Amino acid sequence: VIDLGGEGISASEYSSIGRITEFKYGAKLGKVIRKWDGEKLAYLKNWGEGWGFMPSDRALVFVDNHDNQRGHGAGGASILTFWDAR
Repeated sequence: VIDLGGEGISASEYSSIGRITEFKYGAKLGKVIRKWDGEKLAYLKNWGEGWGFMPSDRALVFVDNHDNQRGHGAGGASILTFWDAR
């Protein structure tokens, strides 16, 4: 489940059977690194559940995956991929 909010099914509905892939992690981290919407690295102090992510004992996080590299995943242009310059 790609749960960015507003979908008919939420990721939390699956947490009782295993870990959830947290698609929001990479999208939000990309916005901070790119400094979009006034984001700053200093804001990462409370990174995690305070940002609306699943609790770490229930989630598997990632920054990039095959869907995001091809524009099919969640997060759109904010996703950091191997194509991005240093």
